Amino acid sequence: MSRTIRKAAVLGSGVMGSAIAAHLAGCGIPVVMLDIVPFPNMLSEAEQKKVATDKKIRNKLASSSLEAAAEGQAARLLHKKAADIIEIGNFDDDFDKSKTPTGSSKSSSNAWTSRSRSWPRSTSSAARIRS
Repeated sequence: MSRTIRKAAVLGSGVMGSAIAAHLAGCGIPVVMLDIVPFPNMLSEAEQKKVATDKKIRNKLASSSLEAAAEGQAARLLHKKAADIIEIGNFDDDFDKSKTPTGSSKSSSNAWTSRSRSWPRSTSSAARIRS
């Protein structure tokens, strides 16, 4: 009996969570990566005033982890295009996205598969493509 993974949810966007999400996306699997809403001491005064209504601020931790996964010498995304199928959110507002059936979320509609990738495969970090 074989199973096909059509979508994955990663709870926590720290170093390990963002690496897991990056590897799954690199295989063509749409991912929902969730983290906590930042605590007040993690935000500037201006952000603290907007945190209740501004989705960008509420998803700040997951967003910054996704950016870090694509940047630097230890980039975990083999290709920046893989980030297109990683959907971010937070536990408070977006936990239901982890239960969404495949095909009904935004990220799965534009998913690419590992068979259709147009860049060379490599396991060497020195040979990673960053375009």
